[in-house]
Amino acid sequence: MPVTFNLDHGETLLIMHFTDVSNVAEVTEKLTEQSYPFNNCTCINSKLILDSFQLAIAANKAVVSHYSNNMITKSLPTELLFNLSLSENITGSLEKFGHGTRHGNDLLLAIFSHEEKQCNDIENVVKGTLQSNFVQDPSNINLINEAYDITDEQLSSSSLLNLIVTKIACKSV
Repeated sequence: MPVTFNLDHGETLLIMHFTDVSNVAEVTEKLTEQSYPFNNCTCINSKLILDSFQLAIAANKAVVSHYSNNMITKSLPTELLFNLSLSENITGSLEKFGHGTRHGNDLLLAIFSHEEKQCNDIENVVKGTLQSNFVQDPSNINLINEAYDITDEQLSSSSLLNLIVTKIACKSV
């Protein structure tokens, strides 16, 4: 079952985490084409995500930018990836936070959709195990700290998730 977040302007974000995916290259190709059921969908480098709330904040920023005609990128899925990064470099942000075949056989999908059918169709295409929630591997915490320039001093006064969400929310402000 996907994790669901209600966003501004009546939009919905669905997050699906698959493990042990045997057809990563096929799914990545369909994501690139943005063909159904992967339209309005992006695949995220799961090693850089601490919590699904982090995705919800970046997605909501994307939706607000879309409705105010201020998007930096060309679509909601790429705007979400851009918002996850602290960088203003679009290509670098998409490469860092997007999922390529180099990131292994975990797929963390973020879908801008209200349709349960789309999730079912994605489940039928992805050959892997759908997880009930997203739990970060503790061995990736250093990668996350590096991606968000988190210091030990900052961690002494706030949680890692709060620091990440604050940095995402304050980007470009």
